Amino acid sequence: MDTPKELGDQVDSSSLEIMQPGFAEAARVLLESIPVENPGRDGLLRTPERYAKAMAFILQGYNQKVCEVITPDAIFDDGHSDEPIVVKDISIYSLCEHHLLLFYGKVHVSYVPRDGKIVGLSKLSRIAEIFSRRLQVQERLTRQIADALEESLNPLGVAVIVECTHAIKESCEEPSIVTPVIANVVPMSKMFLKNPMGFLLGEYLGYFFHDVIIIRVVLWGWRRRLFA
Repeated sequence: MDTPKELGDQVDSSSLEIMQPGFAEAARVLLESIPVENPGRDGLLRTPERYAKAMAFILQGYNQKVCEVITPDAIFDDGHSDEPIVVKDISIYSLCEHHLLLFYGKVHVSYVPRDGKIVGLSKLSRIAEIFSRRLQVQERLTRQIADALEESLNPLGVAVIVECTHAIKESCEEPSIVTPVIANVVPMSKMFLKNPMGFLLGEYLGYFFHDVIIIRVVLWGWRRRLFA
């Protein structure tokens, strides 16, 4: 299966701006493909240019690196903190790589510090933004946020839930999609260990984890799938 390039392979800061003429041309071809429309009318005349700028903005995560956000100076020693740190309702907007349509929603993140090592709460929002501002699938987005926290902080445990509405699904009146990830749960806070996802969003999950484990759960409507 093809996967997007890793962080170290990303483009330089000007590449998306260089791509804007290509985005504009793609929009122009799209408009010309609608037989009943006139791409030269006032409302559509500058649409390709506006579309190109919007795409460069939506995809700006390709120009950003986690290591530039979570620098050594951004990590603090809280001394004795071993309780879960939770940030809920981080707003995200992303572009579905299957349909090139927006999906949007909330990210909920929790991690348990190792040896009291913590990062500013705003950095969690930045990490979510870096990975959401790309061509994405929700499952990979969830995993990337969790992996970035693991690699940057080496915490005792990480839990991430991404809850989104997809434009293509909303048009069909289907429910929003939830993709939780739990990574490297080890004996730590009893509350977090007993029900780590419930700690974030208890209405969604009630599983119990006791060993070092990586679990993905995808809820789609009334169907539930579990991948170990």
